[in-house]
Amino acid sequence: MTVAQGIALNKEGIAILSSYNYVPDESEYEMVVTDKGETWVNFWGLWQGRLKANNQLYEIPVHLTAQFIDGKIVKEFGYWDNSPLLLALKQLEEAIPPEI
Repeated sequence: MTVAQGIALNKEGIAILSSYNYVPDESEYEMVVTDKGETWVNFWGLWQGRLKANNQLYEIPVHLTAQFIDGKIVKEFGYWDNSPLLLALKQLEEAIPPEI
């Protein structure tokens, strides 16, 4: 995936939200150097997003970890469970009557 494709995909994903952010007081960062000399930065946070369709606020705990070489991210992993948001979207879709 190119950077432009990643940006376009991200914009498409957030179009369903009226707002989204990480809760500042719920964010933690940690930098570690592994036994192999690798530098990793870990992030734990609470993501909040408000769905346009029902104006409900969803909270999703997130963990991200990124490896840095020469000050640049070379590898990143992200872990979260967005099933509450996906379930809400499915329920909203099922509630819409089919077009005639």
